[in-house]
Amino acid sequence: MPSSPSDAAGVPASTVTVEERADRVVLTVSGDFDLATTPTHAATFRTLSRSERHVILDLRGTRFVDSTGLAVLLNSARRAIAAGNHCVAVATPGAVLRVLELSGLVDTLHVQQDLDAAHALLDRAPAGPYRGAS
Repeated sequence: MPSSPSDAAGVPASTVTVEERADRVVLTVSGDFDLATTPTHAATFRTLSRSERHVILDLRGTRFVDSTGLAVLLNSARRAIAAGNHCVAVATPGAVLRVLELSGLVDTLHVQQDLDAAHALLDRAPAGPYRGAS
């Protein structure tokens, strides 16, 4: 279920790919996650973060995120929590991680530096990442 708005030259500005597993879904964002791309991606994030699965937001391939992208990420986490699930983000050092740090979302999104760490966080204690496991 990839989505990919294009820039003026027809080059994909951003894509979201979805990997569904029994108990979790991984949403991988590549490219820019901004005002131009969030309308296309928001419905995918909204639907999957309301499902009965944990959510991993893989931002390692994201070049840029603005306030609209941050809002989608935060709202995805809120919906996952409201559905009784957990939401974990993956971001490596760079511009996107810096924006998450400056916005105070590193702890809220339980940011990990790689996908294995994100899966491990969800696999740990039955209490999950929102109840003391970190």
